[in-house]
Amino acid sequence: MGVDSITCLGGSLIQIGRLNDRVYLMCLDPGDMPELVGWLVSLAKEHHLTKIFCKIPASFEKRFLGEGFVREACLPGFAADEGDLVFLSKFLSESRSKTDGGRIEKILRVCEGKKPQPAKGCENIQLASKNHIEKLSELYATVFESYPFPITDSAYLRETMDNSTLYFLVQQKGRAVAASSCEIDFQNMCAELTDIAVHPDYRGRNFAQKLIRRMEEALKQINVCKYFTIARALNPSINVAFKKSGYTYCGTLIKNTQISGGFEDMNVWHKKIITV
Repeated sequence: MGVDSITCLGGSLIQIGRLNDRVYLMCLDPGDMPELVGWLVSLAKEHHLTKIFCKIPASFEKRFLGEGFVREACLPGFAADEGDLVFLSKFLSESRSKTDGGRIEKILRVCEGKKPQPAKGCENIQLASKNHIEKLSELYATVFESYPFPITDSAYLRETMDNSTLYFLVQQKGRAVAASSCEIDFQNMCAELTDIAVHPDYRGRNFAQKLIRRMEEALKQINVCKYFTIARALNPSINVAFKKSGYTYCGTLIKNTQISGGFEDMNVWHKKIITV
């Protein structure tokens, strides 16, 4: 199915391609505004893509809304100026904008009944190094039939390790059984907790919540105290894990991400650690 490319549009960082069938504005360069909005729309139409997805400071939101974008989620106080970061989308096909909201609501109601519950046993989770890349790649290939970023590619893992992404690993008898990563946005001093994978033979052992806690501990050591995740909306266990870790739901991204062979709705959860 191939992979989507990450490149620059002006000074802004985007991901584009047929795998996710979208243009994803990953990091907005203020110097590209207001022309950037039109560039994104033209690029998506040129490549016949069905969604434009953006993560931007709310201070630029009005310009996007005027061009038919809609807000799907909000990270309150996550921008560098203490303003909000918002997730906006423009759908270029009607089918791409359809969702099964009823099933998502049922999972969110289950999450509402869960109380924060600190995970124990995180001391055996290690910060992965380049010596662990092959194990990480093999685990991700086992867990995910397909994925929005090429995390089964050793070269990609090596490159992201060099560029502000931390990977974490659980090993049992020398075998990688669970893993995760956090992508650090130093501009806004926040991090996305992502790529959580547990080998099918090792599920039901609370590894997801343990990985979340371990990532938070590592991020606090470098003064990154704002966290969010984009989690599969129809996966009850991962949504519950973030709710039990003290995260707050803040929106659903419709048919946003290509995982395991199809487009999936994604729930956004956030958490801020208060430091003294």
